[in-house]
Amino acid sequence: VLNSNLGAEEYALNVNDKGLSVEASAFGGFFNALQTLRQLMPVAIYGSSLQADAAWMVPLLSITDTPAMSHRGFHLDVSRHFFDKDEVKKLLDVASIYKLNRFHWHLTDDQGWRIEIPEYPRLTEVGAIRQSSMSTNDPSNGTQFYDDTEYGRGCYYTLDDMREVVAYARERNIEIMPEVDLPGHMVAALASYPELGCDPNKQYQVMTAGGISSDVLNVGKDEVIDFLKCVLGHVAEVFPFELIHIGGDECPTTAWQNNADCARRIQEEGLGGVNDLQPWLVE
Repeated sequence: VLNSNLGAEEYALNVNDKGLSVEASAFGGFFNALQTLRQLMPVAIYGSSLQADAAWMVPLLSITDTPAMSHRGFHLDVSRHFFDKDEVKKLLDVASIYKLNRFHWHLTDDQGWRIEIPEYPRLTEVGAIRQSSMSTNDPSNGTQFYDDTEYGRGCYYTLDDMREVVAYARERNIEIMPEVDLPGHMVAALASYPELGCDPNKQYQVMTAGGISSDVLNVGKDEVIDFLKCVLGHVAEVFPFELIHIGGDECPTTAWQNNADCARRIQEEGLGGVNDLQPWLVE
């Protein structure tokens, strides 16, 4: 039953001896009601084969339910450890059971670039791959051990993969917020295209360790601005959610301080110094 007096994700579920009814005003409310209905049934409802001996009944009840929080999110960092498309879908299935409605998808970082950008193919040919990974970390005695195994070859999503996941999430009342960190945490991009950095002669390597790198995008170069417009243009086209997370934290200005391109940008834009470059870029 369509009830316009209820909120976007609110629902009323009533079960009596005459039958069952659901009231909601929008898809989110109906979806949440069906999730509650499934939870009232035997656990076999989550299986893939018929279990005829299960007690297929629900109790008589009346539930009116509305979310306390409009943003109920969960996060997945696929830069450090990749989950393929089918694994992401499985996670979305589980999240939907708990009525979570936002998926924060961390797609790029220093340790791996995971999204296809057709104009910049080396991002996934080079930037997706690191030469080792941390396999042991014991802060109690300062022990960190890195294996010697290449990680990440072929570990990325095509634009069509991401469109497919977006549609799959929406069917489960989940919107996806993509994350592409900038202008710091871009070492994987610099390893792919060194000319985007402040030292084009440097041999940048996709990072294996965590931490904060002083290797950041050269925001004094127009080609860096073009690069970011291209990347964010694809991200905005694929992900219809109203927000894109660009990080913005942990961006040292060391590489900008004695860089001619950055000095020229500061002068042309009338900025006060290197600390104004990042706010200028974001705006």
